Amino acid sequence: MKVVNLQIECIVLNRLDGIPCPIRIKFDEHVVRKIFTQSTVECKERGKKFFKFICQAVINNVLKIFELRFYLDSCQWILFKI
Repeated sequence: MKVVNLQIECIVLNRLDGIPCPIRIKFDEHVVRKIFTQSTVECKERGKKFFKFICQAVINNVLKIFELRFYLDSCQWILFKI
């Protein structure tokens, strides 16, 4: 996977345990729907807490695996790897 580190817009569904679950993301001119979340991990790096989501979705008619990060302190969604 290639590191992209791109800020994105994300529509989420909050689960009962308080963890956001991405449903739809938008970056550049792409809108990605029907995201399947494979795993969710709470991490801490350089003093910042974030959730790391390993997801898969169809982008340009190709099934891609990518990593999303949600930083808790700034409420920012980042497309980290694709």
